[in-house]
Amino acid sequence: MYMKNEQYLNEANAAADRLAALATDSQYNTVKSLSEPRAGRTALGQIMDDITALAQLIAGEELGKISAVDARDRVTRMMDPMWPDIQNALVGMETEEETIAEVSASLGLKKILEMMIAQINAGKEGIKDLSDQMTNLLQSHQQQIEEREKRIGALEGELQKASVVTKTGETNYQQLKKKMTEDYEKVIENLKSQDNEAQGQIKTTREENDKLKNEITEFQKEVKNLKDRLQKLSPQPETEMAALEPDGYVVSVVPREELAYINLAKNDHIYRGLTFSVYDKYQTIPKTGQGKATLEVIEIMDTISKCRITDSDATNPIREGDIIANLVWSRDKKYLFCVAGDFDFNGDGKMDTDGRDRIQKLIESWGGKVTYTLTVDTDFLVLGQTPLLPERSAEEDGLDNTKEYQDQKKALESYMEVREDAVALGVPTFNLSRFLYFIGYYQQAKGIQ
Repeated sequence: MYMKNEQYLNEANAAADRLAALATDSQYNTVKSLSEPRAGRTALGQIMDDITALAQLIAGEELGKISAVDARDRVTRMMDPMWPDIQNALVGMETEEETIAEVSASLGLKKILEMMIAQINAGKEGIKDLSDQMTNLLQSHQQQIEEREKRIGALEGELQKASVVTKTGETNYQQLKKKMTEDYEKVIENLKSQDNEAQGQIKTTREENDKLKNEITEFQKEVKNLKDRLQKLSPQPETEMAALEPDGYVVSVVPREELAYINLAKNDHIYRGLTFSVYDKYQTIPKTGQGKATLEVIEIMDTISKCRITDSDATNPIREGDIIANLVWSRDKKYLFCVAGDFDFNGDGKMDTDGRDRIQKLIESWGGKVTYTLTVDTDFLVLGQTPLLPERSAEEDGLDNTKEYQDQKKALESYMEVREDAVALGVPTFNLSRFLYFIGYYQQAKGIQ
């Protein structure tokens, strides 16, 4: 009997140990309350049924027939890959009260479902708004389509009218084209006839021109012969009389201030800067034009003018009554000068490229006029040195065709023609030095102070 009790006691202790391993007293009481004695179900059986039901609720019928032991593991393996997708689906659904940091089982399926239901409802509202917008757009487009169809109908009517007009215009165009073609052909025929006639006239005119050229050449030769004979037969007049006439005289001299006063004044149309050569009152103006002194007008008064003495000779000073002259200036007329040739103002043996321009400027500054061709109206000729043709070596070919050579050749031919005409017409001729002496500008032009 004792042995039997000890066996029961050991079994009871073992059972108590097994129960302690399953649950604490608190847990045991909680589990015990789940049992339904009337239905004949144990508490653990109820728990296992609940686990299976939860697995089926989470994963569907697929897990509805598995054992409770495998349910948790199967659910975990099924849900773990889905959490990132759920996380992405819930982005932007945070509220001010809560922010979703990471979606997991700890959030609870209920919360997740509520958020998804809210997102779905919001999506439905968006879809409804879009549907309304699409409806409005369709109605608007339908109205536009109807308006365009009306416009197309109107344009088709206008097109039909235009087609009728076009057909009429095409007919008129063809008729006009035919008429213009006929007129054009007539004009071409007339022009061809006129061209043939004009070619004949041109040929005749060329023959007449050639004949006239030959006659002109012969006439020029005859004129030249007559000029030569006339020059030999006619006595030579004093052609430089105008150049040798005085323009005024010295009224008084102030040697200490290098000033002189002349009898030319405001009414004589002189101007400041005008220069004169001074000559002895008891002698005529020499043909060289070189005087005893030179003056430059610096002040013009009513009856006299003040001049600066720009050059003088201490052994032959300026005196009252000495005569003055400037070849270019005249109180009564404008002299016409012809300028030809090359000029060397500073005497360095090289022709100045602006020599003719400087001569022209002096003449025009003092009231004269300049031309580069000599006529019967020319009063004086200022003749420079003979233009030279460019030098070349025996090896140079084709130089005669260069522009520089041709220009110099023309300049030489013009120079020779002017010189011959001056002799034939008796035009007074002055080289550079004589010209500068006669205008009282020799020292300034040469740069002599």
